[in-house]
Parts: sequence; C-alpha cells; structure tokens
Amino acid sequence: MIDSYLPGDTEDEVGEGNWAYVQRVPIVAGNWRSNSDLEFINTFTKEVLNKVDYNSETMQICVAPADILAIDVLRNINNNISVMSQNPFKYDEEGQTYTTADMLKNIGITWALTGF
Repeated sequence: MIDSYLPGDTEDEVGEGNWAYVQRVPIVAGNWRSNSDLEFINTFTKEVLNKVDYNSETMQICVAPADILAIDVLRNINNNISVMSQNPFKYDEEGQTYTTADMLKNIGITWALTGF
C-alpha cells in the first residue's frame, strides 16, 4: 500500500508512471555561447563556480561553454556543477564535421542545450 499523493488518491487511481507525482529538480543553466576563452574558464571556474554553495538535491547547476572549450571546463570545475554542450549533432555519421552527442559523451558531457 502506498501513502496518498493527493487527498483521496488510492494506489489504483495513481498508477505507476504518473508524471504528476514525479519529483522535479529545477535546473539553473548558463549558456556561455561563444563568450569565453581559456583565461575566462580558468578564472571563472576557480573564483566563482567552484565556490558556489547549494543543495544538489534541490537544484542542478549547469554551464554550457562552446564545445571546443568543454573539456577545459570539465578539467577545472568541481563535480557539483554539470557541463553541457551546445546543439550537438544528433547523428553519428562518418564524414561529418559536427560535434556529435557520442563524441561529447566520450569526454564526460552528459547534458545538452538544444534549439536555442
């Protein structure tokens, strides 16, 4: 037997997989677009981002540098902040010059900002 989610709810009414009862965690993300370089990454990650104090159970913080700089951000940032890519190419086709999701995943990027 489950506890009621809303007054009057029963286990049969709620059902498995009801999205109304999923606990959501807000995401605070900064899209750096092309507004960064190695000096900015070294300074901003160490002097600002790595000093951020927050409860990771109640929110998620992400930054989205230009893909070419993502690996440098990953090397400098604390584990409590996620690094995301900007508009990765969805197909992993040979001969393309795009940065694909598989390439990004290979270096540790597990978030993506798309359609902005």
